[in-house]
Amino acid sequence: MKATLKSIAQAAGVSVATVSLVLNGKPCRVSQPTKERIIRTARDMHYAPNQAARSLKTQKSHTFGFLVPDISNAFYSDLAKLVEEYSYQSGYRLMLGNSNGLYKRDYEYLKLFIERNVDAVITIPSSTFVDGQAGKFFSLIRENKVPVIVIDHFMHSDAVYNINIDHVRGGYLAARHLLSLGHRRIGLCTGPLELAIGRQRLQGYRQALEEFQCPFEEDLVYQDAFDIASGGHSVDYFLARQVTGICCSNDMMALGVYRKCAHYGLRIPENISVVGFDNIILSEILNPPLTTAALPIDQLARTAVELAIRLSRGESSPEGGGLLFQPEMVIRDSTRFWGAPPPGYNRKESETP
Repeated sequence: MKATLKSIAQAAGVSVATVSLVLNGKPCRVSQPTKERIIRTARDMHYAPNQAARSLKTQKSHTFGFLVPDISNAFYSDLAKLVEEYSYQSGYRLMLGNSNGLYKRDYEYLKLFIERNVDAVITIPSSTFVDGQAGKFFSLIRENKVPVIVIDHFMHSDAVYNINIDHVRGGYLAARHLLSLGHRRIGLCTGPLELAIGRQRLQGYRQALEEFQCPFEEDLVYQDAFDIASGGHSVDYFLARQVTGICCSNDMMALGVYRKCAHYGLRIPENISVVGFDNIILSEILNPPLTTAALPIDQLARTAVELAIRLSRGESSPEGGGLLFQPEMVIRDSTRFWGAPPPGYNRKESETP
């Protein structure tokens, strides 16, 4: 027998009106446990609303578009999983797009999402998305009045809402951690410096060096792609320059460093200390577990979904023009003091900014 709002209400012990409000994602004075019980009951009873009829009536599809540059990057796949889960808990479905790092696909997917009548778009633009190409992108948004939330790529436009990460702070914390452990020859493995996040993480690295009165050496910056292969290539570069620690601009690069060090028989952290950036799920199951500048991925996903819901309903955001999230260091076992610790040395105290 097909599940109805009435049968779900009876099973969940609430009114039909309450079930309707919750499943349609409308504002209501219903506790979070009750909402979750209603959604769980509807799921267990295989409730399938007449989406076409509901869309015609409300002009809403209860669907979000979500676009990432590279779904094979663990950070993006972790984020996509959380965005999908929080969307689902709120009665929304997710359409996923992968731009493969190409601006052309950023635009094509935005157009596709709009054609599919999504209620909002959450996007992490590709690395080839530059301001000079943005006019066409923004025009499409304005013409169709679709809410667009941009994560981790600040756009100077009132056509989108920005959710950003303080990459300068993250780069600073990662380098400062190694400096506090006595390292002075620290390599920075970074992505393209024409990208804002590459420049910002380099800026943080330099700020930490300046704080410890350690001269910046341009020769200790290795620039490549934000991927595993680039991390591996950086090991050869840094070994020739006798670094004792490596700051990687994301955890995927750190995975490449681990793999190349294993190939050479180098032990982490005994022979070289390694710090990552992102705190993807894999970072804590590496051997040894990776010390990293952690991004608040759960908070990013939850905030993006909540904002998409608010904006799709025509509500304004209480935060105004945008949000800035702060990374935090997660200390694991991939770093150690270089040389003998000084008398009275307290590791935790030295790592506190």
